[in-house]
Amino acid sequence: MKESWKPGTMIYPLPAVLVGCGDAPDNWNLLTVAWTGTVCTAPPMCYVSVRPERHSHALIARTGEFTINLTTAAMARAVDWCGVRSGRDYDKFRETGLTPLRGAVVAAPALEESPVVVECRVRQILPLGSHDMFLAEVVNVLVDDRYIDSATGRFDLERAGLVAYSHGEYFRLGELIGHFGWSVRKKPRPKTPKSETGTKPVTGKKSAPGTKPVAGTKSLTGTKTASGVESEDRTSSALSSATPSASLSSSASAMTPASALSSSALSSATPPASPSSSASAMPSASALSSSASSAASSAGPNSNSTPSRNPNRDPNRRPGRNPDRRQGRKSGPEKPRRR
Repeated sequence: MKESWKPGTMIYPLPAVLVGCGDAPDNWNLLTVAWTGTVCTAPPMCYVSVRPERHSHALIARTGEFTINLTTAAMARAVDWCGVRSGRDYDKFRETGLTPLRGAVVAAPALEESPVVVECRVRQILPLGSHDMFLAEVVNVLVDDRYIDSATGRFDLERAGLVAYSHGEYFRLGELIGHFGWSVRKKPRPKTPKSETGTKPVTGKKSAPGTKPVAGTKSLTGTKTASGVESEDRTSSALSSATPSASLSSSASAMTPASALSSSALSSATPPASPSSSASAMPSASALSSSASSAASSAGPNSNSTPSRNPNRDPNRRPGRNPDRRQGRKSGPEKPRRR
């Protein structure tokens, strides 16, 4: 809940500045002013309000020039002292130890200790009541190069530790909480990773050449490869090439005789319907047994050739197929269909 007060000066905080006036070193003076500010940007204009009974009022009105010197925390005591002592009685530069400089454009004094000095020329004097407003145009600005960043050229005024006046007290400016336009500034868009734009990220080391499987093929676990030949034959040949010669002889001796294999294969593969046609298409049992025995004798234990998996296998037959069984299916009786 708010209370109503009588009209008063409650616009705070305000800058606490030192106004330099006079046109020669023998009449230079300083005046502490809080009633000051900017009134126009183009052309740049400002004002100071001074009581008519002040010593500095007559100097500004006569010369038509003055300077506005921004103050720092290191100058705070001098700022307060110049506001309660009159230039008629004291040499304020000698009493405060502040260093006067002649302005670059105006004859009024500037302060060496001030980070910013605004040189002004009076355009109009407005009598308002307790104070007269000196409406002035800014003709020059002096800045301390100690607060200019040599790398970027930026003027870091916040490093100066400026002083503000609020309801009878002096304060040093605090932390930065924002900048002009930051409330409506658009946030930068996050950068899109390359993986989201169609480029696949690398997730590991590349495989060695030859290890990547061909598209459309399957692994060597009994399934067919791209060439259509069962991988079992490749596996058996690889195992047989890696097996020592001594184990080959023992495995050959443990195999079933060729005559028994051939007779059993013939008896199981011969169809009952047309034995004459199937017998004419197959080699005789004696021929198979003689070819198997000759192949076994030629491939001795020290031979470099790889023994066949099946000694009764026809060398002219395509691997992975049994023409006897295939032919038997065609010539045999047709199986009844399920209904």
